[in-house]
Amino acid sequence: MTGSPERLVAKGQLSLWVLLALCIGLHPGLVLKRNESGLSNYGVHLKTVVPYSLALGLGAVYSLRAARQVRARDRNALSTRKILYSYAFLLGLSLVSTYVYKLDNVFNDLHVGANIATACFETVTGIWMALVARSHREMPALLAFELTGFILGALTVAGTLHLVLVAEVLIGVGFGLLLYRSTVYGSVAPRSIQPDVP
Repeated sequence: MTGSPERLVAKGQLSLWVLLALCIGLHPGLVLKRNESGLSNYGVHLKTVVPYSLALGLGAVYSLRAARQVRARDRNALSTRKILYSYAFLLGLSLVSTYVYKLDNVFNDLHVGANIATACFETVTGIWMALVARSHREMPALLAFELTGFILGALTVAGTLHLVLVAEVLIGVGFGLLLYRSTVYGSVAPRSIQPDVP
């Protein structure tokens, strides 16, 4: 799993979303219904627990690998490393809390809190990445995509709407694309992305 940070980010995001799409294909009734539920339900069903676990697990592992390839020689590069490490941690927390969230209210609250923290983290860092790379035309569009998901998620939490899956996908995919494009442009870590020297 060696490579440049942008390749590792791309592999992590592709692994995450392709495997989650596989989960939906294997058991669409869990999320594609009027009273839709979130992607976490795939982590507690025998038919989908393996691809779901691989999705979040590989997303976290590739993010960690990408973070280790970033040389923190300036403030933006240091921020990139922190974003990647934090994102990997949040994916891991979401994964682990998925397995137990149906056991009782405490575990459920922990899991919901982890998912809300992840959505907030992705949105705040997505705004930052879009501002840093604002000279690139697609960044505002990707941010708008992510912010639409965040608004839908906030309205879902408030009880006004019930669009859990749509919000999760818009926030997650929007963030992933922003992270990838920022890494490619070097606007998050300009000229400082180099492999670590042993």
